[in-house]
Parts: sequence; structure tokens; C-alpha cells
Amino acid sequence: MRTFNLLAGLGRIQCPTLILAGEDYPILPIEDSEDIARAIPSHLVRLERFPDAGHGVFRDGPDRALQIIRDFITS
Repeated sequence: MRTFNLLAGLGRIQCPTLILAGEDYPILPIEDSEDIARAIPSHLVRLERFPDAGHGVFRDGPDRALQIIRDFITS
């Protein structure tokens, strides 16, 4: 499981996709989240970066995270 790469398949996504990325998450660096976002059709993806947040963007920035999700769902 440590060597799988799903980036090539992300181009087949057909629905709006929200990515919430903590800039301080050591397992998935922000550059990897940016690669994921670039692999998804640009008209379908929204990447939101959370400075000073790790994996738990909801824990580290709950108000912002919930507002972004609300905006995403209603748009």
C-alpha cells in the first residue's frame, strides 16, 4: 500500500470535489494536495489550504472548514 499512485485516475472524476489541506500535515505535504487538485478537471476541483493545520483541519480551523463546506455544497 505504500507505493500505490492514484493520480492518473483522478482525471476521470466527474463531480465537484473539495480538497481541504492542512499545510502542516507531514504525511501528505501540501504539494501532494496540490498535485491531487491538478489531476482533477479544473472546473470540478476546489483546493482550500489551511495554514498552521495538520490532518485535522476541522480541529485546527473548525469555523473556516465548516464555512467552506457550506459554501461548496450550496454553490
